[in-house]
Amino acid sequence: MKIQRILAELAPDKRIVTGGWFAESKLGELDKLVGPDVIFSTLTPHKGRMDAAWSRIEAGRERWPVPWLEFDGNLWVPQPFVSGLRTTLQEAMEAGVEGLFGIHWRTRELDANFDYLARGMWGHLPSPSVYYRDFARTRFGAAEVEIADALIDLEQLDLFGKTDSQEYSPFRHFKWARHASRQADLAALRERLASLANRIPPGEPRARFQYLLDTLEWSAEFYRIKNSVPDVQTWDDVTRLGLKESLELYARRTTTTEELGTLAALTCKYYHDYRRHEDRARGGLTMQPPDQVVAEADGDWVVVGWRPARGCRPAQVDLQRRGSRGGEFRAVGRFEASLREGRDRPGPGVWEYAAATISATGEASPLSLPHRVAVGKADTEPPWLLVTPRNPVGVEGTTFWLPVVVRDDQRSAGGTLYYRRSGAPRWDSLPLSPCARRTFMARIPGEAVAAPGMEFYFELTDGQNTTRRPASAPAVPYGLRVLRSSSATPAVTLQLEPARTSPEHVLLRWKVVSGATPASYHILRRGSEDRDWMLYARAPAGLSSLMDDEVVAGATYQYRVLPCNADGAEGPGLETGAIHVPARDKYQLHVNCAGRDYLDPQGTLWRADHVYSPLMGWGYVDAPADAHWLSGAPVRKTDRPALFQSVRYGAGGTLTDRLDVPDGAYTLVFLTAEM
Repeated sequence: MKIQRILAELAPDKRIVTGGWFAESKLGELDKLVGPDVIFSTLTPHKGRMDAAWSRIEAGRERWPVPWLEFDGNLWVPQPFVSGLRTTLQEAMEAGVEGLFGIHWRTRELDANFDYLARGMWGHLPSPSVYYRDFARTRFGAAEVEIADALIDLEQLDLFGKTDSQEYSPFRHFKWARHASRQADLAALRERLASLANRIPPGEPRARFQYLLDTLEWSAEFYRIKNSVPDVQTWDDVTRLGLKESLELYARRTTTTEELGTLAALTCKYYHDYRRHEDRARGGLTMQPPDQVVAEADGDWVVVGWRPARGCRPAQVDLQRRGSRGGEFRAVGRFEASLREGRDRPGPGVWEYAAATISATGEASPLSLPHRVAVGKADTEPPWLLVTPRNPVGVEGTTFWLPVVVRDDQRSAGGTLYYRRSGAPRWDSLPLSPCARRTFMARIPGEAVAAPGMEFYFELTDGQNTTRRPASAPAVPYGLRVLRSSSATPAVTLQLEPARTSPEHVLLRWKVVSGATPASYHILRRGSEDRDWMLYARAPAGLSSLMDDEVVAGATYQYRVLPCNADGAEGPGLETGAIHVPARDKYQLHVNCAGRDYLDPQGTLWRADHVYSPLMGWGYVDAPADAHWLSGAPVRKTDRPALFQSVRYGAGGTLTDRLDVPDGAYTLVFLTAEM
């Protein structure tokens, strides 16, 4: 009441509105405490159902419930879910509320919900069969009777109102309960709808229909995993489960930011719980298979990379392959453990690759989880866009950069960006510029970025297959909102310091010589073989250096440092000359005895020594940690004196270092000085 009095004095034209989560049970008590001009509005998250408390509120108070309009914990039901909407509207009318707000967890396929709610608020509530036919006719353009019947059957599968789905479960304690019938029912329903695909017109209707099929396919796959995880006991169970393929199947259907958020949740919780089962299976192994194997086609060749399991230091890696239809794996070759990839030329077809680790005594681990790759004409799967734009905003006259991730099993996968001013008749295009592994930079030149907005889409290709994102493009492309900068571009003078390089990185430093400190910086990079500049990083105002650790030893790069105002508009900056990244020397390890990590003038990193540990694979073995001394005395005839100002010694004047390496011939070099 005190708040009401203060509001009446300070803002007599304003009213108070309540809000909350699961608050309906308190509305009756609140109704007795606050004045009748307070509006009641709170979330009703019971899958759209209205709480009886709304009808017990005294007459005369304005009420606006906020039902959750997905109507199920699964979020896979295609919208609209007519039975749920119909029940919600009937309950709202019976309660006598003034109107409804709606809340959704996702951002796609919601226009039909608004359509049905609008009809309901005007007093017309079509039945599910009538509305689904109208829905199928306007959305898919054909087969409205068959699609409507299938959607009605989907409502009756008893899948909704549950909280054990792929989207909801990652946000709660996950229980791997079995639901075999749901998997079979969803798979059968999807096949029934898929038989209608050739009747759907191309363009947006077909894209919407494919989204429906993809959603049902993933839902059935989710239940397959859910039914199988409780059986995971051994490593063979892990390899049969196919969880990696399931996550990729889900990622392929992601088309909105909300779905990408769900994918992140799956990775954090759903995948995490699976890894607990995998770790339990690994616990019974004396030799661990590689943690990850990835195969990519490169013309007629296949490049296979692997990552050792944590704590496993094998002598060799045994690479094997088989056909995609199963059968026995056959040896491709054995590689030294220090290598992280190998090459194979299997011929056209679809292949699966897996790897095992081999110890120095010849003990072999089980094979890793396999990875599938298509070679030659057998590749029928187009690349797909993993990262989609999220409400992008540009600044007029400033280059617009958008990083995207393209996934495919072909190394040649890339793409093209098409862009135009909103409503313009002609599209311009630029190729996507590679900036990291599988990551590309889309760029709309500053002179083309104009208010009030731009439109753009992507074509992705691996040389044989092409796809568009969004699938509705060019008729319905992505949108870019363009703002006019509210302030002038920075008028500052920058000074670059000499770059420091090593085989692993380039270190840039700069400082403001005159003018105000910019709001931020854009750091652009171009390699000697790149066609254009790309945005490598955005640096905040307080930063005056950048470490580029995505360089290739032996390559040459150039950089631009551009000051930006608060809107991101770029001002004139500085450009470096050619910066050469030194090639790696022939030594794999450099150790600074008793000293700290040290980067010498040649860019070589000398590691601080330590007591031997099996995890690190090297260190001293017969000296206490405090058996050392340091000196600040100058050291002549060297450009790296810090290496010679620390000494490690062992018992009896000797020191033993241990290095775990495969059998072979090695070169050791000792650098000494008289102190």
